[in-house]
Amino acid sequence: MQTRTSLSRVLPQVTAMAARVTPHVKTFTVSFPGHAAHDESPFARIVARAFGTEHTELAAEAASVDILPHPAGWTPAGIGDFNHDGSADLAWFNSTTGGIDIWELANGQWSASSDVGTHPAGYQPVGFGDYNHDGTRDVLWFNPTTRDVDLWEISNGHWSASVGVGPHPAGRVAKSHAAGGTRAPVERDRSS
Repeated sequence: MQTRTSLSRVLPQVTAMAARVTPHVKTFTVSFPGHAAHDESPFARIVARAFGTEHTELAAEAASVDILPHPAGWTPAGIGDFNHDGSADLAWFNSTTGGIDIWELANGQWSASSDVGTHPAGYQPVGFGDYNHDGTRDVLWFNPTTRDVDLWEISNGHWSASVGVGPHPAGRVAKSHAAGGTRAPVERDRSS
């Protein structure tokens, strides 16, 4: 429950920061129909509407294809085209090691794995989007203790570069407002 609480505080901030960097932020969520305790899709929809992101929601249903089991300790973290083949891939995260593993999928089946690497302790993946506009999804990391944001650029399913975005300012909260018919994120200093 600690992770859900900390992520619910940081996701709107990270989404707002990403929207300032790229005009077409893409977000996603996996819903679990009939399993409300594990389904965060209603919250994801609220964040997506508030920041005007291109939102995709996938439902994990009983009729879903069982691709393969992943070893213990790994959880699904993101969906997107990480290798630029036009097919959605699945990113796994291991909170103990800080590792990201990408399963490349073809026709709904596992086709290959790519060990992207591990991030230093304390960081969590909070966003997957094409932040550098090269046609593949990248990984946005956040450290809730230091408030530091880091971006991993991914190319053909592999890490290609890191960009230190820097710390998110303390006392600032992401808000959105209508501007010219679109929803534009703004930050407001709450310290005064």
